[in-house]
Amino acid sequence: MEPVFAEQKTRMCLFVRTVGLSRARNEIGMVNLAYNMRRLIRVDARYAAG
Repeated sequence: MEPVFAEQKTRMCLFVRTVGLSRARNEIGMVNLAYNMRRLIRVDARYAAG
């Protein structure tokens, strides 16, 4: 579970600097969505090649 957060902080430059809880939630949610999309592309490419 921790490698997910490490990748979000380093490769995706997640640094929450917003005012308000709802904006912070939105920012983290968008980073999670982007991470999951990248992961889906990697998994899909792995199964397509094999």
